[in-house]
Amino acid sequence: MVGKVHLVDAGLWLVVPFYLARYERRMQRCGGPTAKARGEYLADCRRLGEAFAKGLAAGEGELYNELARLTVRVSDRILRGQDDLAGEARSAMGGEVLELFSEEKERYGRELRNQGRIEGHREGRMEGHREGRREGRQELAGRLLELGVDKSIIDRALAEEEAAYSN
Repeated sequence: MVGKVHLVDAGLWLVVPFYLARYERRMQRCGGPTAKARGEYLADCRRLGEAFAKGLAAGEGELYNELARLTVRVSDRILRGQDDLAGEARSAMGGEVLELFSEEKERYGRELRNQGRIEGHREGRMEGHREGRREGRQELAGRLLELGVDKSIIDRALAEEEAAYSN
C-alpha cells in the first residue's frame, strides 16, 4: 500500500519487485516468516494475481504475462528455502492464470502454423498447376511448329484457350 492507494491501482508496476523485497528483510529479521508477515505477503500476492488476471482478460496479455513472470521470480528469490510459502505465493499470484495464458498462446501459435501450412500447400498446388500448364503449352506449341502449323494460328489458339481457362 502507498498511502491509501495500492501500487497496482496507481500503475506503479516497476516498483512491485522492490515492494515485495521489503518482506525479505522483515522475514530475515524475525528468523523466518511470522504469521502476520506471511498473511500480509499472501494478501499482496493475491492482489497482484487479481491485477494480472484483469490485465490478461483486458487483452494486454504479453505485458501482464511478463510482469507476472518477473514478480514470481522475485517472489521465488525472496522465499528461497521456504517452499511451502513460495508455492502459496505463486498460486496467489495467479500461477494458474499464467499457465492458461501460456497454453492459450501456444495453441494460437499452433493454429497459425497449421493455417500457414494449409495456405502454403494450396498456393504450392496452384503454382504447380500454373507451371505445368505453361510447360504443357510450350511443349504443344513446339510440336505444332514442328508439324508445320503457322505460328500465328498457334498463338491465337493458345490465347483463346488461355482466355477460356481464365474465365
